[in-house]
Amino acid sequence: MSRAIVTDSTFPDLSIEEQLLSASGVSLKGYQAKSVDALLPVVADADLIITQDRKSTRLNSSHR
Repeated sequence: MSRAIVTDSTFPDLSIEEQLLSASGVSLKGYQAKSVDALLPVVADADLIITQDRKSTRLNSSHR
C-alpha cells in the first residue's frame, strides 16, 4: 500500500480524503509540520505529499 501524508491542514479531519485514497490502495496520515525540521521525518518515506498552506522548501544535503 502506498503512503500519502498531508503536511498541514486546517480541516477538522481527513476522513473524506482517507476514504477516497484508500479505495486506490493509498493510506493517508495528517500532520501539522510547520518547519523543515518537523517536516523531514514526516516525508522521509512518503510516496505522496499533500500540502494545503505550507510553501515548498527546496531541500538539499544540509537538511539530512
